[in-house]
Amino acid sequence: MTSKERVGNGERKIRVVYVCATGLGVTSFLQQKINGVISEIEIVGFASVLNYARIVAQTEPDLIISAFPVDSQDIPVLQVKPLTSEKDIQLIQKTVTSLLEQGKGHFPTIKSTSVPQAVSAQELNQETIVKGFMVYEALKQSFQDRLRSEFSEGFLLHILLTVHRIMFDAQYEETATVAFSNQVLDDIEVIFNQHDLSINDNEIRAITEYFIKS
Repeated sequence: MTSKERVGNGERKIRVVYVCATGLGVTSFLQQKINGVISEIEIVGFASVLNYARIVAQTEPDLIISAFPVDSQDIPVLQVKPLTSEKDIQLIQKTVTSLLEQGKGHFPTIKSTSVPQAVSAQELNQETIVKGFMVYEALKQSFQDRLRSEFSEGFLLHILLTVHRIMFDAQYEETATVAFSNQVLDDIEVIFNQHDLSINDNEIRAITEYFIKS
C-alpha cells in the first residue's frame, strides 16, 4: 500500500503554514480557533520567525498566516493578531475563498493507516494551556457584563486551573450554593462542552463566584 492516499471528496484545500515567535503555543491556538470556522484549510506546518523560510520551502503552502511580519515574494501572507480577532478570521476566509476561485489549493492527503502515537508531557501541557485560554476567552465574551472587574486576572488563572483539573480528572467535589439561574449554569457548561471538556456542577458553581451577584 502507498503511504498516502487522496481524500475521496475531491475538494481542494488551501495549504497553510502558521508562523509565530517560536512555532509553538500561539500557532496551536490559531489552529484550534480557525479550524472550527474555516473548513477549506489544511495545516501543513508550524514555523517560527527564524525558520519559516525553511518550513515554507519544505511544505509548499498556498498561504502563510503569521502573528509577526514576514516576507514572501511568491506566497500570499496574512498577518493576524496573536489571539486572532473575528476580523482576522473573516479576512482569512475571504482570502481562502479568493485563492480557491483562482484555482489555487491542493487535494488534501491522509495516511492510509492510522497508528496511535503517545502524547508527550510537553504536548499535553501545551494543549491544556491553549484549551484553557480558549475557554477563558469564550466565557469572558459571553459573560462580560457579569464579570467582577476586580477579579479579572484571577478569573483567567481560575479557568486555566479548571481546565487542568478536568483534563487530569481532579475536579472539585465540594458542593456550594449558587445565586444564579440554571440558564447561567447551563451556558457555562455549554462553553466547556464545546471544547470537549466535561465539567461538573461544583466547578461551574465555583466559576460563578467571579460574577456580579444579580
